[in-house]
Amino acid sequence: FGQWTFHHNRAELDTAREIADELMFLKTMHAGALTPALAHRAIGSGLMFRGQFENARTELELALSYYEPSVHEAPTFFGSANTRVVALSFMAWIRLFQGDIAAAHTASREALERARDLTSPYSLAFTVHTKCLFNQVVGNPSSVQDYSAQLVALATEQGYRHLLATATFFQGWAAFVEGHIELGVANMQRGLAAKREGGAEIKVP
Repeated sequence: FGQWTFHHNRAELDTAREIADELMFLKTMHAGALTPALAHRAIGSGLMFRGQFENARTELELALSYYEPSVHEAPTFFGSANTRVVALSFMAWIRLFQGDIAAAHTASREALERARDLTSPYSLAFTVHTKCLFNQVVGNPSSVQDYSAQLVALATEQGYRHLLATATFFQGWAAFVEGHIELGVANMQRGLAAKREGGAEIKVP
């Protein structure tokens, strides 16, 4: 799963899918509760970033069906958000991209509620980051400003440089849309540069 995360965040989606398929094979070989949820989460995430929204939604629903709080709520991996909040956050994006606004808002709201219930600061930071993009697509710069400020605080406190870079970008986008052109462009460029410095390319044009 760590290998999948590495390649996925570098936007090496073909390699990431090969590794996700290995996870799916391991699902058939091991009875452990972690593997099925992670396998479907990985495949669903990859499909979403390829724009295959219906198939992605099916996989993320399967990840949720395998989710067991007693197994999955412990922060098993550093730098990996809780599987349920990831699946719900991405389901919100998918519903939004498909035009089902009511269902998108419901999933987005539930993702944040579940993240706040956990003792995993990375899961909360990840979910706040997905709320930034959600509100960007909705066209709500004031909410993007609020969530990106929360993300700056969380990422700075916990040392999440990748998410701090993302927060900086979204702060720039919100400033730009609200008419602060030079500040907005500067922060978007600064955030993208910091993100790519760490090797991340996912969601970068």
